[in-house]
Amino acid sequence: MWSIPWLFSRRRYRLFRQFTTTRDAVVMVRFSAFGDFLCACGYNGVACWDVATSRPVSAPLGYAPKPSHVYPACAWLYFEETSRHLLLLGNMKGRISAWDLSKHDTTFEHSRRNSWSTSETQTLFIAVAQTKVAANEVGRVAAAFGDGAVCVWTFPSLASHDIQMVWQISLDGAIIPKSISINPRSQEVYVFSATGGAVTLLTPQSGDVRWTRASGPEVMSSVDVDYINSRFTCWSGDHFELRDLQNITCIRILKTEPPIVHFPKHVAFGEGGSVIVAGSDRGKAIVYSSQSGKVLQNLPNPSGGLVQPIAVSFVQ
Repeated sequence: MWSIPWLFSRRRYRLFRQFTTTRDAVVMVRFSAFGDFLCACGYNGVACWDVATSRPVSAPLGYAPKPSHVYPACAWLYFEETSRHLLLLGNMKGRISAWDLSKHDTTFEHSRRNSWSTSETQTLFIAVAQTKVAANEVGRVAAAFGDGAVCVWTFPSLASHDIQMVWQISLDGAIIPKSISINPRSQEVYVFSATGGAVTLLTPQSGDVRWTRASGPEVMSSVDVDYINSRFTCWSGDHFELRDLQNITCIRILKTEPPIVHFPKHVAFGEGGSVIVAGSDRGKAIVYSSQSGKVLQNLPNPSGGLVQPIAVSFVQ
């Protein structure tokens, strides 16, 4: 697997770093705050790198051929009070684990409670309200599971303090919470069903359903939200779409070549929402203009093949 961050310069991306690992079947990639670290997780465990040096960071959890060592979801927090990164990992057994990254020797520390959850089914997604957590504040994390459960916790900056559950709900059986997102201002949670076209908004205090609108595309296997412009983008099974976040109407279809394999192609906003970066199964990632829907640039993988998980980080 090659994971390739690109830098945006004069409206063109250039290759910045290449990372290689023996791990295959990567399901998700995520940057930490400031683009300092990159995590790739999936069916062969977890791999992490220091982006500035290209050096691998000792993975907190190794590979083993069992569901508890398959990690389909990950996310990062950064606590300004302690200047420390926290990596969150979710496995196929519904367990979430949190690992503090030492700022001294770039190793993960088992300093928090190892794992917790109330579900025994696959972790589908982990979302954070804000990647950077200001001093004297707590991180807010949501996770969705294969049995329709959605949970929200708060994370203190100090590992010695307890993680607190805010609420837990079970959604209607027809809703598969494949993607979730926390509004950083209101703390409301948006839930995007993998099938059926349902988008559900949950209240921040209790997780009560504020509304459900079943007017989305029939398939939403990957979603990213642009809260500044109140819209979201998603992979709908054979193309990417840009939709209004409130009334769920389609703003624009982002055309792509017909899929070769029907695995989820990830999609994410970049550059303040002006571009949309999407994965493909044709050896490249694709950069679209969110305003026109036109392809601005293709980002080729030197090895070709599947380039379906993608991540975007703004680096000054």
